[in-house]
Amino acid sequence: MESNNLKKQYHTIDSPQSDDFIFAFEGSHIYLLDGKNCPRWHQVSHYFNPETSFYCFSESNTCRYLIAENTVIANNMHYFKVNLRSTWEILDDLFFSLARNANHLHHWRKTHRYCGNCGHPNSDKTDEQALICHNCQQVTYPRISPCIIVLITNGHKILLARSPHFPPKIYSTLAGFIEPGESLEQAAHREIKEEVGITISQLTYFGSQPWPFPDSLMIGFHAEYLSGEIVIDQKEIEDAQWFTIDNLPELPQKLSIGRELIDSYIKKNVAL
Repeated sequence: MESNNLKKQYHTIDSPQSDDFIFAFEGSHIYLLDGKNCPRWHQVSHYFNPETSFYCFSESNTCRYLIAENTVIANNMHYFKVNLRSTWEILDDLFFSLARNANHLHHWRKTHRYCGNCGHPNSDKTDEQALICHNCQQVTYPRISPCIIVLITNGHKILLARSPHFPPKIYSTLAGFIEPGESLEQAAHREIKEEVGITISQLTYFGSQPWPFPDSLMIGFHAEYLSGEIVIDQKEIEDAQWFTIDNLPELPQKLSIGRELIDSYIKKNVAL
């Protein structure tokens, strides 16, 4: 749950200037110089068409720009591609946060080129981070998909599960998207019951984390086991087990709030 104290400003600027930072993506990869540095425009201007750049935001008198996907004009640029999720070990906290933010905006732009109301092309709104359709005046803001994530404990045991989408052997906390009309608490109770068949109590807020892969906001909770036997849904979950803190499976990377929930609980219990 890193803090981000940037004072972001929004005002459209036609094209990048020499020292402006560039965020360019291809699928799940970002372009970095030497595989580790976010480039400035003067370092990569010969690789990209400036007409495909989109103003992102500015802070400390420096602007950030997105580059539209599939607009590389130099063949050797592929050597600079790095998987975005792995950059948490490469970039400092500030630039990792900026890169994630840029990825969120990149995905939103890519999937909202046209108005969902009338089908005409969207354009940048000049006074805020939004797209506008000049045909029907529909305004579209960056999409944020809220998702609860819950660490369930039972005495000194914690419930961890495997999604078929996880890397091999990795177990983590349970999570799910909030449905229309649900509160955060209702979503947590429903998801836990659907995925592993148990009921929970003592739901306590832990913290939140932007997870722009591509557009989620994770809201973390700690809960106590109340009743029921583990019965996995066989769709979202392929295995779920109770683990003691001295016999844990492989856990997710430290960049996720799921891992933060686990580490926080272990730290408290080891100290007892």
